[in-house]
Amino acid sequence: MDAHVLAAALQRRGRADIAVDVRPSVTSTNDEVVRLPGKWALLAADEQIAGRGRAGRQWSSPWAAGVAMSVWVPMFDVRCTLSAE
Repeated sequence: MDAHVLAAALQRRGRADIAVDVRPSVTSTNDEVVRLPGKWALLAADEQIAGRGRAGRQWSSPWAAGVAMSVWVPMFDVRCTLSAE
């Protein structure tokens, strides 16, 4: 995965305001995405070793078995988007 390619694709769709980071391995994409700069953020990783799911369930995503991804969406922006439609 390439962060520049993901960022360019988002920019073409009018979302240049999303910080994008791609890492080879993380403990938890949820823990790391909140540390990225910007209001909106996307973090993808080839491997996740200590992910968290619903109800506190833990899981992992082995290297190259898929893509682990978290997106940070500010609640204020979601409410504005939903109310505008």
